[in-house]
Amino acid sequence: MANSLQDRLAELELRMRAVSNELAVKQEEAEQSNRAKSNFLASVSHDLRQPMHAIGLFAATLKHRAITPEQHELAQRIEDSVAALQSMFDGLLNISRMDFGMLEPNLQPCDLAGLLQRVGQAFRPLAEQKGLNVRMHVRPAWVNSDRILLERLLNNLVANAICYTERGGVLLACRRRQGQWVVQIWDSGVGMSAEHLPKIFEAYYQVGNAERNSAQGVGLGLAIVSGIARLLHYKIEVYSRPGRGSVFNLMLPIAEATQIKRRSAAERQLGQFNYERVLVIEDDQAAREALQGLLSSWGLDVLTAADHAQAGSRIDQDQKAPALLICDYRLPQKSGVDTVAALRKRLGVAVPAILISGDTMPESIVIMQASGLPILYKPVRPAKLRALMTSLLARGSKAS
Repeated sequence: MANSLQDRLAELELRMRAVSNELAVKQEEAEQSNRAKSNFLASVSHDLRQPMHAIGLFAATLKHRAITPEQHELAQRIEDSVAALQSMFDGLLNISRMDFGMLEPNLQPCDLAGLLQRVGQAFRPLAEQKGLNVRMHVRPAWVNSDRILLERLLNNLVANAICYTERGGVLLACRRRQGQWVVQIWDSGVGMSAEHLPKIFEAYYQVGNAERNSAQGVGLGLAIVSGIARLLHYKIEVYSRPGRGSVFNLMLPIAEATQIKRRSAAERQLGQFNYERVLVIEDDQAAREALQGLLSSWGLDVLTAADHAQAGSRIDQDQKAPALLICDYRLPQKSGVDTVAALRKRLGVAVPAILISGDTMPESIVIMQASGLPILYKPVRPAKLRALMTSLLARGSKAS
C-alpha cells in the first residue's frame, strides 16, 4: 500500500509539473501578445500624434497672425478642436502610464467652474443629437487636482450619462459640503438596480448591453473613472433607480486661497521673448516647420535641424549659441535624450532643453523621465510650451 501511494504521489507530481509548464507557456504567449499589442498601439499613437501636433502649432500661428475678427474666430475654432483632441490623447497617455504604475499626478489649483463649463459645452452637440438638454449649475470654485486627469474623469462621467439617457437631459453641478467641493452628474436615463452598482466600475461591465452593442462603447469609461479617482484619492458615490436615472457624486479637496493667488501670479508672469536663439531638432518636416513658424511669431530666433548630425552642424556654423534646445525624442540616429546630451557637451554648457514626444511606450517614458528633462507630449499645447520656455529661459539667463 505504501509503494502504491508513493507511485500515485509521483504520478501526481509529474502531472502538476506538466500543468505548471503548460501554464508557463500560456503565460509567456499572453505576455508576448500584450507586448505586441502595446507596441502596435504605441506606434499608431505616435503616427497620429505627429500630424495633430503640426496642426495645433499651425493653428496657434494662424491665430497670432489673424487680422480680421472672422479670421481670429476661425483660428480659435480650429484651436479649440485641436485642444479637444489633445485632451483625448493626454487621457490615453495617462491611462497607459497609470496601468504601468508610472503616472504621478501634477496637483495644483484648478478652476473647477471653468472646467465644468468646458466639459458641458464640449458634450452639448452630442446631447442635442439625441434631443437631450445639458444644464449646468456651477459656482465659482477652485480645487486642488491634476487638471488633465480631472477633466478626463469628468468627460467620462458625462459621456456615460448621455449614453444611457434617451429623454430629458444631463445636469452638471457643484456645491460645497463638509469642507469639500462635490461635483454632481445627474441624468434622467435608464437607471440601475442595486445589484449592478458594485460592478459598474469594473472594466467591460455594462448594464443592459448583453449583445455588446458597440454604439454603447466597450465598457471602459467608468473603469477609467475609478482608476483616476483611486490615483487622486477621490471618493465617488453613485445613486440610481431603474427608470429614474442616476447621479454620480465626486468629492474634491478645496484649493487654499494662497495656492490660487500663487497660480494666478505665475500665469501673469508669462512674458515676451527677446529674440533668444532656439534650436529645434525634429525629424517630421510638417511639425518642424509649424514649430519654427510659431516660435518666430513669438519673437524668437529659430534654427531647425532634422536629426542629431544636422543639429551639430547648425551649432558649428553659427557663432551665436542657442539659449534653448527643443528636441523630439524619437529621432533617426540618436534618441532625443542622447542628442541633448551630445549637444550640451559640444557647447560646453548645460543649455536648457525640452523633450517633445509622441512615444507612449512605457520603456521610452522611463528613459525620458530618468533624463530629468522637462517633457511635453504631442500634440503640444502652445500655451504650455510658451510657459515652459519662459521659465527655462529666465532660469538660464540667471545662471549665466
